Amino acid sequence: MKITQGTMKLDKMLNKNKQNNIDKLFKIPTSTEPLTISNWPILENFLRIGFRIVLFCGLFWFFNKIGELLASQEWFFTESNFDTSFLYSVFLLPLLYSLRDVVHCFDSCWTKAYIEKDCIVVKRGFTYTAYDKLYIKDINNVELHRSLLGKVCGYSDITLFALGGLVSIPFVKDAEQNFKAIESVIKQVSKNQKQNIK
Repeated sequence: MKITQGTMKLDKMLNKNKQNNIDKLFKIPTSTEPLTISNWPILENFLRIGFRIVLFCGLFWFFNKIGELLASQEWFFTESNFDTSFLYSVFLLPLLYSLRDVVHCFDSCWTKAYIEKDCIVVKRGFTYTAYDKLYIKDINNVELHRSLLGKVCGYSDITLFALGGLVSIPFVKDAEQNFKAIESVIKQVSKNQKQNIK
């Protein structure tokens, strides 16, 4: 009897916490076209990780050569052999730390941003999904961040600030549709600022 009641309670909990029901709270629009997201950040992320790997390998090789050179001098080391295990420990941890970004290389493929009349909704992730929602009337500042490859390939990150929170719209492509949508948000923000001053 107790097992059956426990199973029923678990079923009720699972039914109440369905992902689709919670998603409805964010009202991801089906009628509104999402902002166009660029896929160039995939290349940028791989280039950044590759540069770090080459840099760490180059530094390891350089310090290894310096250590071997100093080990050959009798006045510096009493032992003739140079132990590279210390160098491995020094360079391996930062190398592994920089490789953690591989997980985020394909973030632009799983990002969707919608601008409605009253709010902005950003959905991120494939296996792990995150939602950000910000009402346009609460926005008091807009920032644009553009990397070097973003300047060349035409994409940027837009951050919208409000009291107590912010929403970042990453990898926004320089497209006419995106320009009009973001321009309307900026006009609404400036109108809100003028009303707050009054």
